[in-house]
Amino acid sequence: YTDAAGKRHPPHPRKLNAAYAEGGPSLTVRTVEQLTGVHVDHYLEVDFTSFMKTVDVIGGVKICTARPLKDDHTGLDLPAGTHVLNGGQALQYVRSRHVDGTSDLGRIQRQQRFLAAVVHQTTAGGILLNPVRFNRVAGALLGSVRADHGLDAADLVALGRAMNGITPASSEFASVPVVLPGVPLKGSGSTLRWDHARAERLFTALREDRPLTHRPKRPRATPVEVDPGRIRV
Repeated sequence: YTDAAGKRHPPHPRKLNAAYAEGGPSLTVRTVEQLTGVHVDHYLEVDFTSFMKTVDVIGGVKICTARPLKDDHTGLDLPAGTHVLNGGQALQYVRSRHVDGTSDLGRIQRQQRFLAAVVHQTTAGGILLNPVRFNRVAGALLGSVRADHGLDAADLVALGRAMNGITPASSEFASVPVVLPGVPLKGSGSTLRWDHARAERLFTALREDRPLTHRPKRPRATPVEVDPGRIRV
């Protein structure tokens, strides 16, 4: 593949995030497209500062954890229960990978839960419909992000308006299926490989714009001849 500087990168076995280290966003996008067959329209990179500012501008994000979460590497220290995380705490939450034995896979799940909470916060709180609050959020986000040359402020505003109808219930989060346990890869350490058959089903659904999950149909109610007055609750 060729990066933005025109440098060629022949195929070689590495972890996916090595593409960013070797060739930046351009090589990362091309690598993802080649591996998945899914076209990437735009690229948007949010840095730590922009992330924290955006969380603070929307008034924090409510997270509920069933057990204490503590990670000495990031400083995360949350007792069990419900918390409204500010920007700094939210960054600790989404970056922590040493709170249990699930490492990166557990971190991905927490990041997905966090994104669902953000969707709820921005839609239920009316942020997308409030021009003043929306402009503050957009300003915080645009202050320190990297995007491809084809993505501009007007596109972000249009995206924000389009998200008005999105709710956590209508959102889908998925991770590429992997084969456990990981295997050692020379120069990269322990590495997880994709489950190619299941991963291809996921990518095919994305390419064809189909739902990622299949919710079971609710069973039809069966009417019974019971006097309502005999039913006690």
